[in-house]
Amino acid sequence: MGTYPSGCRIPSAVSLESAKLYLAGRIRTRAPLGAAEYLDFVKGRDGESWDKRCRLALECMRIYRALFPGEWANSTSPYLSTQREQELYRLVDEHLFPLRVSETIDVDEFIRNDAQFYTRFIPMRGLQSVMWVEGQFKFEEIPPAFRLTLAMSRQMLGPAFSWNAVCQHYGLENEPAPAPPLAAVGWSLFNYSCMVEPTPLRHFPLAFHFTTYQTGNAWLDIPQIGFFGFDWSLEKVLELTKDRVEAEDMSAAIVAVSNWFEEDPPARIAHAVELWNDAAEKERESGGEGLIHDERGEFYRREDWF
Repeated sequence: MGTYPSGCRIPSAVSLESAKLYLAGRIRTRAPLGAAEYLDFVKGRDGESWDKRCRLALECMRIYRALFPGEWANSTSPYLSTQREQELYRLVDEHLFPLRVSETIDVDEFIRNDAQFYTRFIPMRGLQSVMWVEGQFKFEEIPPAFRLTLAMSRQMLGPAFSWNAVCQHYGLENEPAPAPPLAAVGWSLFNYSCMVEPTPLRHFPLAFHFTTYQTGNAWLDIPQIGFFGFDWSLEKVLELTKDRVEAEDMSAAIVAVSNWFEEDPPARIAHAVELWNDAAEKERESGGEGLIHDERGEFYRREDWF
């Protein structure tokens, strides 16, 4: 237990936390950059912010030591210094996932331009190569899986994204057109029909999730505008590292299904549309046409939901 000057007793956990921050602050100020940084905080008379800064440095040291023990042991930068935090940024950016606050400027350039650079959060930008907003990409340049997805889902209503555009590109004028967008029942049936395919078509539903930013993976669900920040923690770095690997696997699956379509477009696109239309027919027969559901599983008519 510790005591305040007034004699009031406080829990030892609080006292230990305060002691850790105090010692971290003392260690940081031994380095020139840390001392200069501390004086800036003092001028601002913001003691809480200085505590937050020390807490951030401690967490970065924990991450560095846990994930890069070899580099940690060989580092010549002072413990808890800005230079050692910057070493962590470079290691994460090189070995785990990109740290980006700008599309064109990486973390290394920020460090070169500012010796005192540090980031309060883990900066990340979406990794999809296409911005799924009408007018932000050329239909004829996106992979086949996405062309078919946009035509089937009617996500974008411009003539460039219609089934006719797909037909003209692949010579499918005599093939049946896809039914209107599926609702909850039809989508479940279509998703299952694709998943049991022995070909890369089993990955096709992923393309729909890509274009609506609903893959469940942060790297793929953040649009490529600006950036998003997470608090620095060992747990979050590990989670984002795992998600980055999964995002690459999902992207590779889209490449696989696109290549599969390209090998025989008339037959393979027609087969995908057949599965889609079969799901639509079964949805009509079930009485679930137009029904969508929310995150709680409750069903609504499409027109009422939108």
